[in-house]
Amino acid sequence: MKAVYHIIAIALLFALGCNQPNTGSGTMPDPPKEDSVANHVTLPVETQTVLLDTYKKDKDGTAVTAKFKVVKPGTTPPEGFVSGKEYACYNEKSKTILPAQGGCNGNLLHGKFAQYYASGDLKSESYYYYGLLDSVDLQYNKAHEIITEKMWNKGERVK
Repeated sequence: MKAVYHIIAIALLFALGCNQPNTGSGTMPDPPKEDSVANHVTLPVETQTVLLDTYKKDKDGTAVTAKFKVVKPGTTPPEGFVSGKEYACYNEKSKTILPAQGGCNGNLLHGKFAQYYASGDLKSESYYYYGLLDSVDLQYNKAHEIITEKMWNKGERVK
């Protein structure tokens, strides 16, 4: 059943990435690369994968792990930091992700972000574009069912 949800999520991401005009060539555009988000072309940027063994505690007190990608410290989004938008910044020293506005003292999240239950099952998956939530944001229960689904466009909720 878990595989079905992953296939649905991948199909959704692929469909969102296929918003290019039809050129009549009869070929489909390439699906998004792992480091890209569905609606946006990711600029060539070096990312680092981070794995936090205890990202936070779940409601029942069990540890939740997280795996995500960040850009190097000091990286500015191509559009610059937009006033009023909340950016997700990872602080390597404290091993925490903190919201920030107008800048980031750490590493901006960029690419896939996933949280896992202590059992190793997927708890949530979302995507970031230079610190802003972007594309699909899914939350799963322990039975592998989607319990919430949100859509984002560079930090703005669209669904």
